Amino acid sequence: MPEDARDLDALLQSSRGSRGSLVAAEFFSSSAHVPLAIALATLLTGSVSSWPMIIPVLAGGFVQAWMIGTRAHRGGRPSFLLNLIGVGLFTLGVAVTDLHALGSNPVVVVYWAISILVGGCQAVGARVAQRWSDSLLVLEHVVRTLTVLCIYAIVGGSPGRFLAQADHRFLVVATILLGVALGVSAVMHRRDRRRLSETVERLRGWSEMLLGRSMLTKAMGSDDDLRPRRTRRSVLFADIRGFTKWSEMRAPEEVLLMLDGVYAAAESACAPFKPARTKHTGDEVMMFFSDPVAAARAALAMREEVGAYLSLYGLNIGIGLHHGDVIEGLVGAVKTKAYDILGDTVNTAKRVSDHAAPGRIVVTFTFFEACRDRIVISGDQHINAKGKSCTVLVAELLGMKDDQPASAEGSTADT
Repeated sequence: MPEDARDLDALLQSSRGSRGSLVAAEFFSSSAHVPLAIALATLLTGSVSSWPMIIPVLAGGFVQAWMIGTRAHRGGRPSFLLNLIGVGLFTLGVAVTDLHALGSNPVVVVYWAISILVGGCQAVGARVAQRWSDSLLVLEHVVRTLTVLCIYAIVGGSPGRFLAQADHRFLVVATILLGVALGVSAVMHRRDRRRLSETVERLRGWSEMLLGRSMLTKAMGSDDDLRPRRTRRSVLFADIRGFTKWSEMRAPEEVLLMLDGVYAAAESACAPFKPARTKHTGDEVMMFFSDPVAAARAALAMREEVGAYLSLYGLNIGIGLHHGDVIEGLVGAVKTKAYDILGDTVNTAKRVSDHAAPGRIVVTFTFFEACRDRIVISGDQHINAKGKSCTVLVAELLGMKDDQPASAEGSTADT
């Protein structure tokens, strides 16, 4: 996976919360419920000799929360087995201290029942339709709220007659209704988070199309990275030769279809060389690079791939390259901005591309000087570039002096 893709994915993952925050949320919202109830009952009703059991009980809940939170941080779905870690460690501790009483210990039975129900609701809920998942989430919260009552009934010494008292029946009904209310609230919260996540992904897609993944990664990291600044770039301009005449007698839909193919072919050809930005304007494609060698390789690759595509329409492409200082960053009005580059370097690259014959790549002498040990040129000449006060020395790019892997060149790092 490209480095900028990993960086962007890492930034988006961090928006879901750190591992520590997810572990803490899991501990206090679920994994600690039964351990805390057991610990409280032990402190208030048990003998002092039983107090040391509190530590492994809480530790088991924390280990379970750590495993579940870590899995959530990595984007994994809820796991049934991970919800059994706490009760498993608790059962092991009880077995070590009093193996004979293990089977008749009601706290162990209640802990297992709650863990199985909660784990089952989470695991099944992640794999069924939304309406069933919502119902299971409500059931999960009802089970959670009943935790304290179950431990209270056991501590009272007569769980079988617990419902015989009216005040106990009131507590049970009120607790169940409270669990339902909390469950419905959790369902609404989860739906809001799902809609927010879908919106974020949609905005991410649009932002990548407008900025490019590399620029989007920078934007999410710091606003300062997108502020206009002076830097050196190699600018590539490509223009379809004969486009105006060809499109004159075509329907707009046919023209759009052809241009979409050109854009796709250009981006596919140049992707290995990591252009800092790609911009499409009608039948023109503009890219800029921090490495002139990468720009030269991209131009050669674009000529082959886009040229082959345009030959199906009886057309071809001309490409111009220039290297120099630009202002790069977000430019525009207060509320409407676009990431772009400005300066004479951009204008010169455009004028040079206008002088490129079909299937040819023209470079300025300034561009040649930036990578003269790596490229092969021919036929230098002075041209009168529109809007320029003096002629521009250019030459035709024939190829590269070496056969290094194309993907080894190029970088979007600032110069």
